[in-house]
Amino acid sequence: MILVLVFCSLSVPAKTKQSDSTPVAYAIWDLDEGRILADKNVDLVRSQASITKLMTVLVALERGLDLDERIEVIGTETSRLIKRGMLLTRRELIDLALVASDNLAANTLAETSKVNRHEFIGIMNIRARMLGMTDTRYTDATGLSPFNVSTVYDIKMLTEYLEQHQVFAENANRTQIQVSPKNKNKSVTVTARNTNVFASKLDITAAKTGFTSAAGRCLTMFFRGYNNRRYILVVLGAHDSVQRQKMVQRLIDTIR
Repeated sequence: MILVLVFCSLSVPAKTKQSDSTPVAYAIWDLDEGRILADKNVDLVRSQASITKLMTVLVALERGLDLDERIEVIGTETSRLIKRGMLLTRRELIDLALVASDNLAANTLAETSKVNRHEFIGIMNIRARMLGMTDTRYTDATGLSPFNVSTVYDIKMLTEYLEQHQVFAENANRTQIQVSPKNKNKSVTVTARNTNVFASKLDITAAKTGFTSAAGRCLTMFFRGYNNRRYILVVLGAHDSVQRQKMVQRLIDTIR
């Protein structure tokens, strides 16, 4: 069953290259009132970059494995923080994937979850369907693939669901983290900063940034506003980090 669904999940839209003419997509929802405060192109299918890692971590958590088990880092992805062969706990890998957006950490989570990599990605796609994310496709666990696609609306549904897992809130509010991988029987300390500049500035329930040339600069964030109401905002396809930050701030300003 899983293998068949994995095969089907590879049928994705061909238009994924980011260009200056590709429209930006965004929205902000007031969850307590059940209405959209501002939106544009919420159903536009486009690359989602490292927002993918929210689903990677969710599936890893739902596998029910020991978060304190030390596992070996594996994969071909590059990382400035960890190296193949190091030993980290599954919890530390989750922290690195969510806070530092580390690709090697995300891949290791996928490949050490008691299923093979293709089956793990198949589960990611099944989970998306269960959440009603009908325009979302995953082809890897990191978001590096331009064929990992979604919409503002689908990402909102995933982000809202993550309220059920405290680990997303814990990491979303940290400005930096420290992990202690073991390398050749020697422990080292690695410090990583949060890729989200709004970390610690708001009461955040879940958040994830993303960037690839196909996706542009992206962000999803579930937070409580200054009025203590719950909001989710999603921005996809900003042309640079400055534009993304300005767009996010403008969306936040709509609730004041």
